[in-house]
Amino acid sequence: VATLTTPPPPLQAVPTTIPTPAPSPTATPGLGATVQPTVRATAAPTVAPTPTLKPKMPPPTRIQIPSVGIDAPVVEVGYKVVEIEGVQVIEWEVAEYAAGHHNTSANPGEGGNIVITGHNDWKGEVFRTLEHVKLGDEVILTSDAGVFRYRVTEIHYRKEVGVPLEERIATGRFLDPMPEERVTLVTCWPYGIDDHRIIVV
Repeated sequence: VATLTTPPPPLQAVPTTIPTPAPSPTATPGLGATVQPTVRATAAPTVAPTPTLKPKMPPPTRIQIPSVGIDAPVVEVGYKVVEIEGVQVIEWEVAEYAAGHHNTSANPGEGGNIVITGHNDWKGEVFRTLEHVKLGDEVILTSDAGVFRYRVTEIHYRKEVGVPLEERIATGRFLDPMPEERVTLVTCWPYGIDDHRIIVV
């Protein structure tokens, strides 16, 4: 997921709490979704990016999970490096009124970990019903290259607020690069409290 090209000390993966979530200040043409800066922390780059064996593919532009009624545009989001308890970590932006594709993660059809995050209780609530997903449910990503279909194989609930930094870093590892093609979806839970992360693979 996140790998820096500059040489700072190894970063740790950490999903930070979200005081006032927001994503990058740009609009993606044609999607009407904006991203605002500052938000959830998540992936940490301690691993060099895995060489891509397949050609570079276009990023996802839509996500659908028919079983729970999710159908949302996807926009690209970036990150910033922050320091928490003396450790440098990556803090990811979260899109408003859209799902956000982590711009250092894989694209559909490329192989690797495709990371997509979204709000569950504000700014569009695009992942409001992610908590109802079940194993085996279909996740559909659309990009300029076509339609890609996946099945849910893992669902994790991870405490985020009030846990040691090491535990938050461990949660962030779900967003790291992976050798196999997979989709990792992340949102907060429970509704209106947001002290956990739901991670759907």
